[in-house]
Amino acid sequence: MQGNITEGSPGTKASIKLTWVAPINGDGISVNGTAFFKASTGDGSTTFSTVDELVTLIDNHPLVDASLSGSTITVTYYEVGEAGNEFRVTTSNYNGFQFSAAPFLSGGTDEQTESTIFTVQTGASATGNITVKVGEVPHTVAVTAGQLPTQVAAAIAAQLTEDGVPGYSVINLPLSAIVQFTATTPNTDISPNLTVSID
Repeated sequence: MQGNITEGSPGTKASIKLTWVAPINGDGISVNGTAFFKASTGDGSTTFSTVDELVTLIDNHPLVDASLSGSTITVTYYEVGEAGNEFRVTTSNYNGFQFSAAPFLSGGTDEQTESTIFTVQTGASATGNITVKVGEVPHTVAVTAGQLPTQVAAAIAAQLTEDGVPGYSVINLPLSAIVQFTATTPNTDISPNLTVSID
């Protein structure tokens, strides 16, 4: 049986783009509830008169970074993760500013350490050895007639831990027939994927 793989990932930061089109005095931008307004003269605190001043105001928010390319402002959450997708940026005038999406930032994903699991489907019908193949490496695991799938899974995890699987830790999930391999390199997509089978 082949393992089910959860791909590793370093995660991504949520972001949103807004383009300065033709805002007029009084138009507002709200950054998760913190409001900034277009004015003839920016005060460096709550008002702005140019796109550069608006970028500076947004960038001063503790939870986001802001950058400018041409007339487009990219607002990026400060850390990777899905939490950034809950952050809001809105405007009082969508003719003055165009948004890539609104009102929430998007694209944030959590960090994920790669893992592979497989489930032992049957118990041991006879006393002897089974072969668990991890990648191209065979491992011999002793089993006893009458062992339940949970017991066989525990035996597999114990033997593979003793043998060692380079780049992975191996456990038997409690009270289950599941054996889980977890990459020792966190938040990384491991290639090639780990394959596991029982002969």
